[in-house]
Amino acid sequence: MKLINSRSGFSLIELCVCIAMIVVLTTLAYPALAKAMRSSKETKSLSNLRSIGQAIHLYAADNQGFYPMISGTNAAGTGFTNPIWCQGMLASYLPPAPGTTRSPVFVDPLIPSGRHNALSDYAANTDVLRSGVTGMSSAPTALAVASIGARSSQVIMVLAAEDGSRAVPNGEWYMGPNSIVSNPKSPWARPSDRGTGRIMAVFADGHTEGVNAVLFNSDRDLRRNYLLVNP
Repeated sequence: MKLINSRSGFSLIELCVCIAMIVVLTTLAYPALAKAMRSSKETKSLSNLRSIGQAIHLYAADNQGFYPMISGTNAAGTGFTNPIWCQGMLASYLPPAPGTTRSPVFVDPLIPSGRHNALSDYAANTDVLRSGVTGMSSAPTALAVASIGARSSQVIMVLAAEDGSRAVPNGEWYMGPNSIVSNPKSPWARPSDRGTGRIMAVFADGHTEGVNAVLFNSDRDLRRNYLLVNP
């Protein structure tokens, strides 16, 4: 009895069809996957800011109801010195990761590797976390939590920001509100939506929010309301 030789495997045409189908399916799935990854990073970024806001309020509770200042200053009041708000001042509430000098919550997942700020990817609003450096804040002394009062749900405490003189997006650890009220596209420290269309922020009452970047950049009164304790 003669056996029929059956052929196993794929023909070249069948293999090409399979590859083509995989490419098509991957192309169709990629936008949805990219959107899901972006959404996950945005959620993590807001979670980081929520943790930062909680730490700031814990600091205030332990320091007679005063917010931390962004840093110490030199004797002349013209430059920053340690401790820095995002490292030394909040270290007991947000401990640094092993082998580092900062907590992981100061690292924004929306920023590409290599562009993170050595101190923080989130910037303190220096009208809330004030500075003793001459001309940087409305007063060279710490701000009392109670002084914001009913505006606590409207005033941004910490937000995603970048240094406009570097490749963007990148991280920035402090931001002067008065210059941003006048010029949101300042070449230096400025708010950043990091490609999301929203500026991630934590407000003085502790709630987090993604502020519409287009509205923020186009409406000076809105910026005043968000950034100045006394607009």
